Amino acid sequence: MGPLYKTHILLDEVAANLENHFPDFEGSIKQTLINEISLIEGELQIFHEQAKTSLELSDASTENKMYFADEEAFLYFNGDSVVLTEEQELHLKSIAYSIKVFLEQNDYSTMLNQFLFESMLETKKVLAGLANEKFHMILTEQTWNWIQATDNVELIKILLLKLIIDELMANKNEKNKMDMRKAMFENRILLERINGYLKDEQTMEMLKRWSTQQE
Repeated sequence: MGPLYKTHILLDEVAANLENHFPDFEGSIKQTLINEISLIEGELQIFHEQAKTSLELSDASTENKMYFADEEAFLYFNGDSVVLTEEQELHLKSIAYSIKVFLEQNDYSTMLNQFLFESMLETKKVLAGLANEKFHMILTEQTWNWIQATDNVELIKILLLKLIIDELMANKNEKNKMDMRKAMFENRILLERINGYLKDEQTMEMLKRWSTQQE
């Protein structure tokens, strides 16, 4: 104990001491220790991989900007003190592109404009119905307040289309999809970022080329 306490003991020394106390297990103790050490090292490696992203984000953060893991990053993103990684920005671009493709390939643009977007009030009612009844979303009062007060049809349209796409793609319960939906409702700045990408022809064309290469 105290100054005599050893923080590291060689494997052979440990095995030899244990074999002196348990002679019946002589010859098997060392291999048992090796196996147990391998299991511990494997668990540490798994933990390292799980924590790797958080550690990298922490290292990238400075006093002037903060990076978070996806769930918090999208919810608290403000474009100033809380910023997004390139991968997180790509996620937003992909959402914008999925909306663009949905409208173009399914020829829903005319139908949606005719039946859903002629009346802002009716559009908001449909949005609330989908959010509550189909996705069982629990949102803050502040979120419903800004939705009720806004006259920005583009933002409401993006929220509604996101829910429609997720409903058709059966993405209602997948956790990361749920987190993103919540962030899009709760964080208007994030929603405006997605709307900006949707209008960015260069970004949309880049994603189109990329998606074509993946097919």
